[in-house]
Amino acid sequence: WTLGDGVSSFDPELTSHTYGTWGTYELSLLIDNGHCNDQVIQVVEILAPPPVADFQGGGEGCAPVTIEFENLSEYGTNFLWNFGDGGVSANEEPVYTYYIPGTYTVSLLVTGPGGSDIAVRDTVVHVYPNSSAYFTANPDVVNTGDVVFFYNLSNQADEFEWDFGDGQFSTEVN
Repeated sequence: WTLGDGVSSFDPELTSHTYGTWGTYELSLLIDNGHCNDQVIQVVEILAPPPVADFQGGGEGCAPVTIEFENLSEYGTNFLWNFGDGGVSANEEPVYTYYIPGTYTVSLLVTGPGGSDIAVRDTVVHVYPNSSAYFTANPDVVNTGDVVFFYNLSNQADEFEWDFGDGQFSTEVN
């Protein structure tokens, strides 16, 4: 027996063999009775398993937020990532930065010798808008004991903590 993967056997009752991977193998059986011989060849094709797409990664943060994705796919040779904001990558394990606030669905298309598979993760990335602190004081020059009004002009915030520098604090908007 010549089994097509570098293995040969003189066992006349060989009934099975395990191949290490998929592919096309040419098997050969050569017989001899001392005077005559014969040979038969047969081709066996072991199909590649279909790929299984899977990944981990995601998170949340204020823009810009950078996310590392871990590819857990099996039997894939090519990868196409769609990050949900128009960005794509063919890297096996990409690192991607989101600049625009929103909630994003990420998908991974995996192809290999056995076909293709897709994994989709809904709402895997949450990007929040950045807060912007700003205020004005009126008047900006006062005498001791005068009242100063502080006007909060901040954006994208719903909690405030004022520190007036004299040991006084406030959590009011203005």
